[in-house]
Amino acid sequence: MPANAVLKFETRANNTAVSQYMHEEATRIIKASAEMYDVNVTFSIMGQGINCESDAVLVERVKYVATTTGIFNDILPTVNFGGGENCTFLMKRVQECGGQANYIIIGTELADGHHNSRFDFNEDAMLLGVILLSNIVEDILGH
Repeated sequence: MPANAVLKFETRANNTAVSQYMHEEATRIIKASAEMYDVNVTFSIMGQGINCESDAVLVERVKYVATTTGIFNDILPTVNFGGGENCTFLMKRVQECGGQANYIIIGTELADGHHNSRFDFNEDAMLLGVILLSNIVEDILGH
């Protein structure tokens, strides 16, 4: 039997509560398994994700502005984006300081899926994003 071992695991979920539950349950099960075999276990948390919750008022405002630009074929309903992106921490901090936050995705065709060495996208979509963001700023500033 080896003197020690390393087990790495990651939990993910589409909201913070479920993510926390999964982490707690995984930790509980690992501790119980270690105790069952009379071995020591230590944990090191290397990172975590939190849920991304856009502010409903800002979501509606962005949908309205996106519609008025006339450049988008489809404006899809709001989806709360699960934890795992760095933006979720920025959004939460903005909201904690009294601001509003909204996660926006500009869709385009992809050469391959995310986190893949062949990932590529149509860079023309970036111009659509710039137009949308500048129109949102103009709307918010009331010009």
